[in-house]
Amino acid sequence: MTKRYSVQDVAQMLQTDHEQIRQTVSYLAERRLLSHETFLFAASTWRIAPSDVPLIQQRLKDRLPDHEAKPKRRHKVVRKVNETEP
Repeated sequence: MTKRYSVQDVAQMLQTDHEQIRQTVSYLAERRLLSHETFLFAASTWRIAPSDVPLIQQRLKDRLPDHEAKPKRRHKVVRKVNETEP
């Protein structure tokens, strides 16, 4: 039996958001670019073949600029303004 990955597994491997992986897999599936080993299970869960991971990675790279490839976490700073200054 062939090992298949979930969307979460592929997102973790490629260090990206799982929603981007889901959109990319859907896009490639609509255009019939994925192997027959990758399929939609129970109408909601993708089972992704290892041979399709490089194709997904290339599609993400082509679609996203380098600065958007990895979402950066920002630290939000809130400052209190003293309105009673003379």
